[in-house]
Amino acid sequence: MRITDRDLIILREVGRWQATLGRHIKELANFSGSRACDNRLKILVENKFLKREKHLYGIPYVYSLTHKSRMLLELNKRADKIKLDQLRHDIKVLDTVVYFMKTKGLTPNDFTSEKEMHRADGFNQRKHKPDFLFQENGEITAVEVELSIKDFKRLEENTSINLEYNTQLWIISKSSKKIEANLTKLQKSYYNISLIYLEDMVL
Repeated sequence: MRITDRDLIILREVGRWQATLGRHIKELANFSGSRACDNRLKILVENKFLKREKHLYGIPYVYSLTHKSRMLLELNKRADKIKLDQLRHDIKVLDTVVYFMKTKGLTPNDFTSEKEMHRADGFNQRKHKPDFLFQENGEITAVEVELSIKDFKRLEENTSINLEYNTQLWIISKSSKKIEANLTKLQKSYYNISLIYLEDMVL
C-alpha cells in the first residue's frame, strides 16, 4: 500500500494519545464520515501499521501503533502499554479534546498531549503533567480530566504545578461531590482553576 498524508496524520495522532478509538480518529484526521474512516483504518490494520484490540467489555476497539509504524514515525521502539485501570479515563480525555475542537474551532495542532510533554522532558525526572494542553488566543490552558478521588495533598501538588499555565481547567462529574469540594477549596488559593462538568459537555 502507499502511505498517504492522511495516513501519516492518523498514525501520528494514535501515537500521541494514550487510548484512541475510531470515533476519535474520524475527528482528528478530519474524515467526513465514519464509513470512510473505518475503511482506511481497516487497510492500515491489514498492512500492519495499526493494531486494533478489544480490552474491556463495552468499550470499542482501541487502536495503537505497531513496530512498523513506530519506526516510520521515528518513535521509541518500545510499544506503549494500555493501562486497563486508566482506559476509561484515557478515552474520556480524547472525548474532551474532540469536544473542544468542535466547540472552540481548534485543530489537533492546537493540542499537546501528556505523552508529548513527557517525551519533551526526555530522561529527566518524571513529574506531573496535565492530561493535555491547548492553545487559544495566545494563552495556554492545562486540562485535567479528574474521574477518581485523589488525596487532597496530591491534588494540591498538581494544581500548584499547573500554575505555570494561563488557566487550568478541571473536568469532573456532577456526581463527584468530594472532587468538586476539594477543587472548590483550592480555587481560594489557586487563581487559575476553573471547573467544567462532564454532563454539560454535550455536542
